[in-house]
Amino acid sequence: MAKMQEQESGNANVSISAFGSAGAWKAVGIVRTAAINNGVAPGTSRNYLAVLLASVISDYQNLSYAEDLPTHTPAQDPGFYIDVAHATPATPTSATAFAVAMASFHLRWRVQQDILAQATGTAAKADPESLGFFRYALAPPGQSAWQDNDGYLAGLKAQSVAKYNEQIALWLQQIVGGHGIFHADSAKNEVVRQFFKDVYDYAKATGFQTPTVQFDGGA
Repeated sequence: MAKMQEQESGNANVSISAFGSAGAWKAVGIVRTAAINNGVAPGTSRNYLAVLLASVISDYQNLSYAEDLPTHTPAQDPGFYIDVAHATPATPTSATAFAVAMASFHLRWRVQQDILAQATGTAAKADPESLGFFRYALAPPGQSAWQDNDGYLAGLKAQSVAKYNEQIALWLQQIVGGHGIFHADSAKNEVVRQFFKDVYDYAKATGFQTPTVQFDGGA
């Protein structure tokens, strides 16, 4: 049984364990009783529980690909890396951690928009601001760095910030945009995937510079 990393840093309220094999993965999610009990009453705690459950669901929906990608070598997926020559067999694990986290963070953001829309009676925001989301993906608030098992990302950043930024944009486009699961409805899922792909184009148009706009699109 393999225990998936819960992407909410330091969150002791949930644990997800995966078991099975390629094409037949299953998972068990355990949510702390206090988090559920506190979420019974309307208000902030219930909203938190909804977002927390969205995170668990996101990890489960993307389980098969999250377990499969780390078994690939960079040479098997050359389109995922801007510097295949310096990527190592450990790099796909870093890419997977990034992709799983960003899928989860973004799904939680969408749940928050739905909660806000129900509370205010206004239409939910369809998509975040693209460059605001790109800035979020480069370094989410409160997170100093992405998992970097072999120093691949650090090596890119040492070359230039734009190189690092380009790699993050490419993972958004190719991995999350190409394989992420956000909705059981395939048409709606494709709309979200397309947003991730479009973010790459916006980032490329700036020369992969770090945006200065406000963070958007993650929770």
